[in-house]
Amino acid sequence: MSAATETRPRGIELIAEKKAEQGAGQIDLARELLAEHGPEGARARLQVTHGLPQGLAGALVTLASSGERLGIAGSMIEDIGELIGQPAPDATFLFEDVIYDGQFHWIAGQPKSGKTALTMEAARLAVERGQHVIWFDWENGKRRLPWRFGSVGIEPEAAEFLHVFTSAPHSATPACLAEIVALLDQWPEALIVFDSASKVYSLCGINENAPGETTLWSATVALPLIERGATIIVIDHTGRNGKADGVHSARGSSGKAADADVSWGLKKVDPFDRATVGRIKLEHHGADRDGHLPPLVEFEMGDGQGNLTVRRVEPERRSDGVRLKVIKTLREHSTPDEPVSTNQVRKLTAGARNQAIDDALAELTDGHLSAYCAAPRKGGGVHYWFDASKEEGLELTGGEGA
Repeated sequence: MSAATETRPRGIELIAEKKAEQGAGQIDLARELLAEHGPEGARARLQVTHGLPQGLAGALVTLASSGERLGIAGSMIEDIGELIGQPAPDATFLFEDVIYDGQFHWIAGQPKSGKTALTMEAARLAVERGQHVIWFDWENGKRRLPWRFGSVGIEPEAAEFLHVFTSAPHSATPACLAEIVALLDQWPEALIVFDSASKVYSLCGINENAPGETTLWSATVALPLIERGATIIVIDHTGRNGKADGVHSARGSSGKAADADVSWGLKKVDPFDRATVGRIKLEHHGADRDGHLPPLVEFEMGDGQGNLTVRRVEPERRSDGVRLKVIKTLREHSTPDEPVSTNQVRKLTAGARNQAIDDALAELTDGHLSAYCAAPRKGGGVHYWFDASKEEGLELTGGEGA
């Protein structure tokens, strides 16, 4: 027997020992991450920080948690049989047609478009009815915030319901969740605001361009707070040249708002400042899980006297000519079985700008004209058809404005 043959088994043994050592080290690492960040956080960090493949990261977390009691049984809905067949729960609003009670909302818009002022209006409505507000700020600071809260109409005596934290530490960890839960225990069913998403992700070490990382914060912090009765608003930025049209307009990964119950895109229609009354509009082209929200809501911003008050107004109706063109497109190219997408409507509607077409679609599907055009969800996007049976009574005045 040659020397090479004699040493071969020992060489294989050394390789096996090294791999076992490496595997044990990875499991120990997974245990440490699991204890600090929970299963989702540990899995994400093994992938992102330590460069492990997704399958291996998941397997390590499973091995690390084996033998530990996770409490899965406690998450079971015990009375599911009694609940099936019951009517859907009624939706209640903190901010009519904008913010539900007890749900997770995402508001995305360009810089200085009115996102914070609109969210402060929600805070005003909350404190007026005696609901506590927990506001995490990383954008305005202690110098600006008091004036801004006052500018939307929050009175000093309402401060007992307003709890503002500036430049607070934050992380996507059970420890961070526990601290916010302690605040929520002190002020139950509070409105919790995070201003802004980019600062939250930065503090958490999350890459906002990576969908697998952005959902980590929602799963670890936001969704558990919703389960405990909070209402959440996250304020997010779009790029300066981006269109604020909901979840797809948020800067970074398009999946950032995927866990939200409602995602709004905010657009400044007319400029506003302390001396000028302007106008903004909200459009939701993404989530509305309960389905009670109108697709388009508009507000006047400011009172022209130094305040940034918010007042609901009826959406400005565009030229009937554009709506007639859109209706013609839908009548000729769509059926309830074969609806068309927004992009298809744009391509098929000649002589109108995309923005005017989008506005016409929003107006045709709002509460006033919803009988004439429907917007089902199909294949993950909003699709449209024209309901010819409801055409009688549709009054448009013609015109060709685009």
